[in-house]
Amino acid sequence: MTTQKVYVDPMGMGKVASVCKCSKKTVLNWIYKKALKAHRTRGGHWRVWPGDLNTFIKKSGLEVPFLFTEERFKVVIALGYPVDRLETLRSAIISRCAADELIQVPNLNGTLLGIGERKPSLVLINWDAQVVDLEDVKSISQWQEERKGKLAVSVSAASQVTRIQEHFPHLSNGSLTVDSFEDIMKNIPALL
Repeated sequence: MTTQKVYVDPMGMGKVASVCKCSKKTVLNWIYKKALKAHRTRGGHWRVWPGDLNTFIKKSGLEVPFLFTEERFKVVIALGYPVDRLETLRSAIISRCAADELIQVPNLNGTLLGIGERKPSLVLINWDAQVVDLEDVKSISQWQEERKGKLAVSVSAASQVTRIQEHFPHLSNGSLTVDSFEDIMKNIPALL
């Protein structure tokens, strides 16, 4: 009796091709046509989450056996926060909700890599640190549209709230929270 493998981690092109009984080139074509969701690693390789592959298999009508589990943890990515604020964030996340990990990233490239690899539930940005520009806003917006993640931006001046909301006009559907750091901390459970 043979046991079928249960996929948990992001899969490379070879594994996806093996599961779908096709070539790697076919898998790449699916990705390029946006039929199959995938993300790039730091080294430029494509990875597919098992849940995304399962969705693709069902939509495309492929009849291939595929077992997977969606054991993704709730991950929060924080950009631009000083160490003392990170510790406050960490304790708020651990004590108030079931998030498993807080990742601090030094710049937006780190944020985008984390988004692609870890699929966070929430991205927190300290707007006052001035680590985000308009190009970054486009990249973060694209992530939000594709993955439906939530974005929280902390600001110290209330006058900046409207300006930030103008930068993210399509995020008016409840996926964007702009508030003081303290108010975001109070609302962590609702954000996750």
